[in-house]
Amino acid sequence: MGNQLNLCVPGALPDRELERIIEPWFGIEPSRARIQPASFDLPLGERIIRLETRESIRVPEGISIDEYLRTLPKGSVHEGKMSSGYRVVPGFTYLIPLECRVSIPEGVIVRSSPKSTQGRLGTYVRMIGDGCPNIDEITGPFDGRLWVQYESHVFHVNVTSGVALNQLRVFSQHPASVEREALLQAFHEEPMLFRDGQQMDLSRLHAYEGLPLTIDLEGAQFDGIIGFRAKHTPDPIDVAAKGKLDSGDFFDIGTAPRDGKLVIEPGEFFILYTREGVFVPRSFAMEM
Repeated sequence: MGNQLNLCVPGALPDRELERIIEPWFGIEPSRARIQPASFDLPLGERIIRLETRESIRVPEGISIDEYLRTLPKGSVHEGKMSSGYRVVPGFTYLIPLECRVSIPEGVIVRSSPKSTQGRLGTYVRMIGDGCPNIDEITGPFDGRLWVQYESHVFHVNVTSGVALNQLRVFSQHPASVEREALLQAFHEEPMLFRDGQQMDLSRLHAYEGLPLTIDLEGAQFDGIIGFRAKHTPDPIDVAAKGKLDSGDFFDIGTAPRDGKLVIEPGEFFILYTREGVFVPRSFAMEM
């Protein structure tokens, strides 16, 4: 692979190092379209398995996911293909293998988080791996397949092989999160949290391991608008159709409640504005 990576430096590998490890470790070509400053996308494969359950999948250590599926009751596992699209509907759990088999060396941690587009659809996206009981985290050495556990709580969603639902960050075995003292020091050097255009008081950070965000239920920033509420519609959202859908077909505008309280009923989904704005310094990678 040429020059060895420096895995003694804590934190997420940046894009220039991700380009070097994606093909040998993850078995796909390092396309720039799939690489962000500190993360990258792995495309979905062609298989999709629908399970007659909404429970999270916990695979016993040392057992591949295909082996685990064979232990489930007959009639509870339904396999399909996604090459020409597959409709995911609320009420079921789906398992989708990623396109490639991966080989992660010792001294490396791979963490997954949903792509922001999935968060805006109210879906549940979690990564699991062959023989690994953890969710959203794989520790090397690891050789096997990675899978996405996928659920839609609101919309009908069309998924196709080759698209990405999650993004991966690669870390060394050193601490991957910023300690509170280091965060405070970084906040002194470069403010990261603002409200009403003003830097927030550092004392707000002392009770948190990260940056605290609150919901704007007054709609002070956008003339009484607090966000968006999902409509219940059978019309599907195609995750591959970027920029081709009208948000008004799937969301209503949410306005500030008169009493300042928002009651979210089971089955409802909101996208809400925060009162705070966030600035991410060049040397940081953040996730919610």
